[in-house]
Amino acid sequence: MLVFGIVESKYTRWPIIPLAVIVQPRTLLALVVSFFIGLCMYGTITFVPVYYLMLEVQSPASSAKHILWCALGGCAGAVIAGCLVSFRGRVYYREWSVLGTALMSVGYILMYTWPQSSTATFRHAGFQVIVGLGLGFSMEQVRLAGQAGLPARDVSTVTTLIDYARTLGGMIGLAVGGIIMREKMFATVSQTFPVLFGSGSLKGLDAVWLESLAPLLPTLPLTLADQLYKGIVNVLHLVFVVNVPFAVLACLLCFLLSNIPLHVVLPASLANEDSVNMADEYGIRESNK
Repeated sequence: MLVFGIVESKYTRWPIIPLAVIVQPRTLLALVVSFFIGLCMYGTITFVPVYYLMLEVQSPASSAKHILWCALGGCAGAVIAGCLVSFRGRVYYREWSVLGTALMSVGYILMYTWPQSSTATFRHAGFQVIVGLGLGFSMEQVRLAGQAGLPARDVSTVTTLIDYARTLGGMIGLAVGGIIMREKMFATVSQTFPVLFGSGSLKGLDAVWLESLAPLLPTLPLTLADQLYKGIVNVLHLVFVVNVPFAVLACLLCFLLSNIPLHVVLPASLANEDSVNMADEYGIRESNK
């Protein structure tokens, strides 16, 4: 990475990632926030289906359809925020981003109470809708805040970098959630069947092996099956609550975003200005011309 940065900054005529764009405080802030949003988002859409796969013994395709509640919330949030982000010559990127990441934090706290009962459909769907609304409110507004104040030639670069930061965060979120799920679920299986799976006999197995156990769970005695079900739900609680500090951190960082209209290009004297109040004042004055 260090060599890449040196080559990009010193020897490349048309760099893939112009470092002059990344060092802009507003752009760098948008990249960091997008990273945390992606980290939280992929944790939801990947691990929610595990509940339906393991506890309700649904097929992978049927279990995946339940994340539509999160997707619907995201679509609704994006439409609402997109329609109301600009009002009377002023833009509200920061306010919508703060609201969205705050909703995400609340949603993940609620998902920590994800009920084991399959009849709690309203709560299962409602928690996902709250998280989805938060994602819809914040994702595109953070992108707009990162694009604002830049020359037109740099907007596409920043757009790509923000998507990359979100994807990178999602990859790390998947890795963290996958490790937690694997280790904790293996521990649950070992405690339930100490004779069969004790003394490190599960070493080297992956999550696919765990998912293959799903059709066997209804055939187990009720006491053993219930112990496994509770263990799986507790693992999901942990996977969901891990996202809370990242969502809260993203929310705090969103307070530093600038509300600069997209059509305003800041002069060189303000290009690296990290004062939110000055940037807001300049953007509002320009938009009223």
